Amino acid sequence: MKKFSFPLERVLGTRKIKEKLKQREMAAAIRLEEAENERLQKMEEKKQTALAILKKTQEKEFNPGVLALLHTTLDGQRWRCQKQQERVKIVRVKLDQSRKSLLQARRSTKVIEKLRERRHEEYVQKVEKSEQKAIDEVAVIKYATMNSKY
Repeated sequence: MKKFSFPLERVLGTRKIKEKLKQREMAAAIRLEEAENERLQKMEEKKQTALAILKKTQEKEFNPGVLALLHTTLDGQRWRCQKQQERVKIVRVKLDQSRKSLLQARRSTKVIEKLRERRHEEYVQKVEKSEQKAIDEVAVIKYATMNSKY
């Protein structure tokens, strides 16, 4: 009997390639999210440092120019943190989209893989059935030749 061939093998290969690309996109999105979160954390630390300096300065001296500069610095850090939080939200949305896209690609690959498995099982059963049929024919012929001699 001929070797098993699956007619949708190329489709399966294409879907596996698409799935790998989606995995790479997801990995890139995860790395980007981590980088943006790290950047946000550093900005928050700078904001806390600026706030601590402002409090120390307010306790020690009352110099309006220095205090105005520190307030401006703190306001700038707050604004940067706010913008970075917006970037983090955007990156998270992209990560979620990437995750959904990967899941969809995985599902479509699984469908074809399951179909291939079922077809392969059918093929194996058909081969086993034809082999059993051949064995039965040999047994019938052998039985017939043994009975015809007597």
